[in-house]
Amino acid sequence: MQDKLQKRRKWRLSKEKKHTRKSILAGVILFTFLCTGFCFISERVKEVNALGNLDAIPGTAVLPVSTETTPGAVSSPASIGQTPGAVSPPASIGQTPGAAKLPEDAQANPLETADEGAWNLKLVNQSHPLDSMEAPELKLLSNGLKFDTRAIGALEEMLAGAKNAGLSPIVCSAYRTYEKQKMLYENQVKNQQAKGLDLAAAQEKAKSVVAYPGTSEHNLGLAADIVPISYQLLDEKQADTDVAKWLAANCQEYGFILRYPKDKTEITGVIYEPWHFRYVGVEAAREIMKQGICLEEYLGGTAKK
Repeated sequence: MQDKLQKRRKWRLSKEKKHTRKSILAGVILFTFLCTGFCFISERVKEVNALGNLDAIPGTAVLPVSTETTPGAVSSPASIGQTPGAVSPPASIGQTPGAAKLPEDAQANPLETADEGAWNLKLVNQSHPLDSMEAPELKLLSNGLKFDTRAIGALEEMLAGAKNAGLSPIVCSAYRTYEKQKMLYENQVKNQQAKGLDLAAAQEKAKSVVAYPGTSEHNLGLAADIVPISYQLLDEKQADTDVAKWLAANCQEYGFILRYPKDKTEITGVIYEPWHFRYVGVEAAREIMKQGICLEEYLGGTAKK
């Protein structure tokens, strides 16, 4: 009888041990699954944070988004899995790291200087509004922003050149619709009124910060705001970033210019924007950057109003 009781006890203990082992194993599997899921989510968050897709205005922190956003408002993340900056493949082997690489099409067919009728030299400012709100032919960057199809290759080359130099540039704003520009401008007017300015003064001040609808190069599809991932606030401190310094030194080799230099505000009517680069073509860009002038000066005031 005692033997039977001992056997039963042993059988119960064995069963309990098996159950315990199964519980522990299940716990380990669950823990591993949760850790894997957490790592996956963390990687996705990193990808989202690497994107810069906000039509931002000066003084606004650029948060990665894929939808059009009211200035000063925090936006939702962009689509996961996109590559920041929409760059083309790295430069060919043997190229010196950091050296500017001239787009092949620009090498073969340089554009004529000061041809005010050329699409790439169209002057858009407060005195020369766009005569049509019809959007140019656009192509998507990999972060969802749009750029003129004729110049997007040069933009991608420039971003790739900066990346080859060890930098992390992102395009935070490119083509904007008239409606989007109108929203940005009206929001800036409200911001200025909140600072104590009357409506007329607020509207005038807003024009120097956010272009009046129809007078923005972003409506043209040839302008891009480019910032480093590490510092995305649109203010004059951008000029001190490695990305801004590299772009200012090399942008002309890709057909771009620093559109709103610090000492040209009286001529351009726009505040200093070390993040704003405009495509004008390689030959014109080289001449403009070499002389240290702005597009208005380069065109000699001959662009038709």
